[in-house]
Amino acid sequence: MTAGRRFRHAPPAPPDTNGATEPPASPIVAPLPAAAGRRTVTAAEVVANPHAIEDADPAALPTILAQLSAATVAVAARMAARPPQAPPADTDRLVKVDDAAALLSMSEAWCLRSDAAKPFRVRTGTDVRFSVRHIQRFIERQRGR
Repeated sequence: MTAGRRFRHAPPAPPDTNGATEPPASPIVAPLPAAAGRRTVTAAEVVANPHAIEDADPAALPTILAQLSAATVAVAARMAARPPQAPPADTDRLVKVDDAAALLSMSEAWCLRSDAAKPFRVRTGTDVRFSVRHIQRFIERQRGR
C-alpha cells in the first residue's frame, strides 16, 4: 500500500454461535477517521446524496472512490450472472379456414385464393391453416386505410 492511501477492509466474520452471526461490515459503509474540521463521509452517503462528497475529507476521496468502484463491479457482476429473460411466449395459433373467414368477415374462398391472404396462410402438407396473429395484423393495417 502506498503512503497516503487508507483502505479499510471488512473485518473477518466472528465464529458461529448457534447460527446467530452478524454479517461482516460492508466496506461501502465503513467510515475512515476524518481530518480535523471535516465530516466523515461514507460511500453509501455519496450514493444516497452525491453532494455529500463536497463535505468529505480530501484524504478519504481515494478510499471512497475505491469503495464506489467495488460496488459498481459487484453490481455489474450481478447483472451479468442474471439468467437471460425468456422471450415472451408466442401466442400465435393456427385456425382452420372457416374460423379465419369468420375473423376476417370474408368468404372461405377468399381466404384460400386471395393474394392478400398469403401472409397468414400456412400450408402443412395438404392442409391449410391461418395464423391468428397475422390475421390480426392484417386487420390493423386495413383500419388505417
